[in-house]
Amino acid sequence: MNIQEEKALIVERLDKINDLDLLLAIKNLMDFGLKMESTHYNIPNHHKTILDQRLDALEENPNKGMTSMEDFQKKIADRK
Repeated sequence: MNIQEEKALIVERLDKINDLDLLLAIKNLMDFGLKMESTHYNIPNHHKTILDQRLDALEENPNKGMTSMEDFQKKIADRK
């Protein structure tokens, strides 16, 4: 589904809402989303380097790493 179809579905659903509080909550959420959409975050170069290294490692060996959420939770618990 493309963005225009998604927008059309949202408008259809909004037309069915008769609860003012719900409409105001949706309006506030949309205002926040629009504000954040135009916010740009500066990622420091050393963070970009780390991310690039991790992506390279993943591409080289995509099967390395956690195999399940349980493995991840166990690894975190073992660190405590």
